[in-house]
Amino acid sequence: WAFASSVLRDGRVLIAGGKGEGPDVAASAEVFDPATGAWSAAAPMGEARYAHTATLLVDGRVLVAGGYVGTSFFTPGVVDSAELFDPRTNTWSPAGTIADPRAAHVAALLADGRVLLAGGFNGNAYLNSSETFDPTDGTWTGAGPMATGRSVPLVAVLPDGRVLVAAGLANQRLDVLASVELYGDGGWTPAAPVLAARAYAMAVPFSDGTLLVTGGTDAIGNPLASAELYNPYADTWTAHPDMLSSRGRAGAALLNDGRVLVVGGTDTGLPAGALRSAEIFDPHSIR
Repeated sequence: WAFASSVLRDGRVLIAGGKGEGPDVAASAEVFDPATGAWSAAAPMGEARYAHTATLLVDGRVLVAGGYVGTSFFTPGVVDSAELFDPRTNTWSPAGTIADPRAAHVAALLADGRVLLAGGFNGNAYLNSSETFDPTDGTWTGAGPMATGRSVPLVAVLPDGRVLVAAGLANQRLDVLASVELYGDGGWTPAAPVLAARAYAMAVPFSDGTLLVTGGTDAIGNPLASAELYNPYADTWTAHPDMLSSRGRAGAALLNDGRVLVVGGTDTGLPAGALRSAEIFDPHSIR
């Protein structure tokens, strides 16, 4: 669990790192080809990690950054390294050192090709810092602080290129946030808060620019079924019908016909208690 995935330019999917039920942290990577339904081994990363991010760059490479390493769930080490995967050569190369070691953070590709990292946990504190990676010269640059430090938030790129970072955990897991912040023009500004504070939630952007947020966990770790829709043009959130099952840490994807597939997750707020169920949300039935 807590691996990172990225869809490559040719449609294949890269899976890298992650943590098993035991003490092992993976450096391994593999690629799934939907055309053949087959998995194949990829070259391993230079460093084992989990709860990291993987971001597809404009040139087709994948940037992997940060993450946890170590055997203890409560006091894991935090990685400050980053590396690049080139699917054309099946090789990994170093991508510098991030300014703030972080795990359980978020990443987003900016309109100019840079990658934004924001938030996360450094082993001692929830981070409000952010930084950008420029693939043209391989450098990291500070991008200013968010108003609130947060871990495991949700992230989405809006139609105008701004990056939305919302909700998540703060204050040593005792607080679940509802606040939302937007990154654009080199700085952070507040936005309307989500209707339900949540962590480990899912965000799926629709073609019209609106954003579906669903699931996650509440302040005491209970999974949520609630869903809401963000309108970036009006900066408003609207309640949507609940999912059929409460689920945190689930996966969600926009299908070609505009519906949303939600898969798996947990019903306990922990990696244990994993769900095998899946459900589909049809936005056309209510919009």
